[in-house]
Amino acid sequence: MVDATDTLPISATTPGVRSGGFGRKVALFVVIIVAGLVMVGAGNYALDPFTYSRGAMTEMAAAFVSGRNYAVLDPNVDLRAIHREHVRLMRESPDIVVVGGSRWQEAAAALVPDRKLFTAFVHNDYYEDLLATTELLRRYDRMPKTLMLSIRFVSFQPNEVRESSQWKEYGPEYRAMARTLGLADPGWLATTPFEKWTDLLSVDGAKVKLQERIKAPTPPGPIDGLSDPSRDIYAADGSLHFSDEHNRHDTPEFARSNAQDTAAAERNRRLPVAPDKVEGLKKLIAYLKPRGVRVILAQTPFQPLYFDGIAHYPRGEDLRHVDAVVHQIGDELGVEVAGSLDAKAVGCDEDEFRDFNHPRPTCLRKLFQSIPNL
Repeated sequence: MVDATDTLPISATTPGVRSGGFGRKVALFVVIIVAGLVMVGAGNYALDPFTYSRGAMTEMAAAFVSGRNYAVLDPNVDLRAIHREHVRLMRESPDIVVVGGSRWQEAAAALVPDRKLFTAFVHNDYYEDLLATTELLRRYDRMPKTLMLSIRFVSFQPNEVRESSQWKEYGPEYRAMARTLGLADPGWLATTPFEKWTDLLSVDGAKVKLQERIKAPTPPGPIDGLSDPSRDIYAADGSLHFSDEHNRHDTPEFARSNAQDTAAAERNRRLPVAPDKVEGLKKLIAYLKPRGVRVILAQTPFQPLYFDGIAHYPRGEDLRHVDAVVHQIGDELGVEVAGSLDAKAVGCDEDEFRDFNHPRPTCLRKLFQSIPNL
């Protein structure tokens, strides 16, 4: 007698096996992909600690508070997150705080003798950084006697046309100050730095950081001096001091070439201004003045060849408009406006720049010296 199952058609007994095998392959593929992403993410986290690891950033901030500096392999760290830790750990309030972008990166304490300076510059600064840094200082009771607020040419740019979302790291601080000033709270979704965390999954990013580590003769870490052959140094005052290797590249000839090339590329690019951001800055200043804070709206100059190269184009027109807005705020609210977008007005020449818009310490010194009783 033959078992009934022996007579079933082949198609009745095999589909489950086939689909089960396919399902196992899909599941294995998914596991491999997930494991790969986890490895890439873990690699980026480990190789870029001053962007992702709060522990590493707290260690750097603790070095600053103890009076030491910190050498890094790449100066493109998350300065907003580092400032958050630094201000939290500060033992006393600075006399002067500069709030702006990398145009202030070389503003060291030596430029303002007998004053305690904190250069709270960040990469790719926008209007929101002005509110957020003020909130950070207020939150930890570290508001200075003098607060220098710097407006970048894209500071008032509408969010939808911005090229960077790094300002979102300061989302919690920005939203808190916005509420204090009676401004609209954009909500956590619009101010959370999702892009920062999705970058953890970048294979190319991990490769770059790995190569950087392999080539580095010395790892990052605390340092007492302000110079190093291959590592850039963030000082305890917040300023950046470039490596010998970096300085060899940033010649006056490079700055001239970069200024001319950038002017040619940008002369027809417009710089829109969002009125609500202008009003927000006014409210910030109105909040600070009654609290005894000397507010200075400070502008760093462009390399002369860049400034002259865009002067008669839409870019130049828009730059003059941004500058006019800053002066209008100063006049309306009775606060000082220092510096200029024009290097000639500050007294800086072509050799006092690293590129089209980053002045060297000698130029920044002239700007500081132009401010009475600083």
